[in-house]
Amino acid sequence: MCEDLENIDSLHQIYDIIRAIFYLNKSSLFEILFSEELILDVIGCLEYDSQLRCNEKRNHREFLDRKATFKEVIPIGNQELLSKIHQTYRVQYIQDAILPAPSLFEENLLSTMNSFLYFNKVDIVTFLYEDAKFLSQLFSTLKDENLSDDKRKDLMLFLKEFCVFSQTLQQQSRDNFFQALATHGILNVIQVMLNLDDTTTKQAALDVFASIVECNPSTVREYMLQETHSIQDDDELLLNLVINEIQNDPDPELSGALSLMDCLNKLIHPENMIAVSISEKTEFLLFFYHRCMSVMLAPLMANTSDLKLVRDDFHIAQLQNLILDFVTFCIEHHTYHMRNFL
Repeated sequence: MCEDLENIDSLHQIYDIIRAIFYLNKSSLFEILFSEELILDVIGCLEYDSQLRCNEKRNHREFLDRKATFKEVIPIGNQELLSKIHQTYRVQYIQDAILPAPSLFEENLLSTMNSFLYFNKVDIVTFLYEDAKFLSQLFSTLKDENLSDDKRKDLMLFLKEFCVFSQTLQQQSRDNFFQALATHGILNVIQVMLNLDDTTTKQAALDVFASIVECNPSTVREYMLQETHSIQDDDELLLNLVINEIQNDPDPELSGALSLMDCLNKLIHPENMIAVSISEKTEFLLFFYHRCMSVMLAPLMANTSDLKLVRDDFHIAQLQNLILDFVTFCIEHHTYHMRNFL
């Protein structure tokens, strides 16, 4: 009514009231505010920030209704789950884009809202990864050779978001989540994606790869050992595809390369192999030094052929510094294997 009458003073008062209700930090209130019937009205109330000039407003509802489109890359038949996904997106939008950043003294005033988002994300990711039919359909679609580039990109972006949501799970549930993805062939999918030209698709695949390594490096090592028996061309190995992405990072600061190098360190760090049998650890390190280390060192060797520096610029210097740091790490932790390699 106030909006229809263009009663700006009342709209500003309503904004202050709704914001104050948020800071009461009551779960029972959030259940009402975030219900499907009311959440867009609540967002509408928060468009009229009293700190704005008299005739100004934020167009949050227009953004959510017209610009923020939900792509259902794989059909989700459960309407309750669909509603929860929409609700979670809108609540996250309220937290990130509408409510002002809390001050030092306010940072705990929205803890219940954080919990609301957390448990919603847990429910969403748990339902999806426990649905064998959904995962089978997702991966069979991803592996379809006739899949369009845009559809493939959307599916990889969904998988990336899926992995981000999995961070809300407890460790055991998160292990089960990534094990379910591995069972459906996620690492093989990543390997295929890294051979594509689309930058967005490749980056999403690398982000998923990093998530798997972070949670369960042994699963990645196991896959890499299995492919040594079926792939003869070193350039096609998953680990060498990742190394290639490190070496071809277009960012002058090598932000992507640094992240991937951290993944590589996790795969070969002795502390991450404590639970692995000695024979498996030895087999993986033999594989790495026999089929991957020379690929890692290739830019360094090429740029210093005949003991003369072929090319020198900031990007090359950053990359070679990164490689030298990695070599230092290997010398410190894999003395025997490095001695044999050299």
